[in-house]
Amino acid sequence: MLKKISNKLFLLKQKAALVLEKKRVTDELKTIEKFPSYGDKEEENAMEVEQFEGYLGLRDGARNLAKQIDKALKKMDKGNYEECDICKGVIEKGRLEAFPAAIICVDCSRKQGK
Repeated sequence: MLKKISNKLFLLKQKAALVLEKKRVTDELKTIEKFPSYGDKEEENAMEVEQFEGYLGLRDGARNLAKQIDKALKKMDKGNYEECDICKGVIEKGRLEAFPAAIICVDCSRKQGK
């Protein structure tokens, strides 16, 4: 019974962390996806394009993280949050504490080079 209670508390804590991170990432995406506007002159337009291109990598990373968070939240709702998507083994608790959006275990992550 104690294990089940502590597991429930762990899941509640993880869900809260995921929801908070999802909001942060969503807000970050709103900022990143705005095209900068410095003016109408050619050099100002060049600065706009340069800054926007710099944001593309950040945007892609934030979008990927948002997808991982959504997937982790869905797994939590289904009751398989701690299950690795690849090997179906258990995702280590320490990994989930460090990165609540983790959907694969450490071994599978190493094999994929992530």
